[in-house]
Amino acid sequence: MKKRKWTQQEIWHWLEENHRFFYANPKDKNLFIRKRYGISWTLNWGNPAAWALMALIVLGLVLVYYL
Repeated sequence: MKKRKWTQQEIWHWLEENHRFFYANPKDKNLFIRKRYGISWTLNWGNPAAWALMALIVLGLVLVYYL
């Protein structure tokens, strides 16, 4: 199945249907998604780029701490 960007309604429906707190949908190629409540964004943990981004952030924090 080809990855595609999901609409906000599809994302909310997926979250409600799967009873998930974190959005981890490997079929969705969005990296950032809008949260259901509030004015903020979160990561799609099903996207490998989200894990790479978090690894870079943690690595940067560790480097800043030790240098």
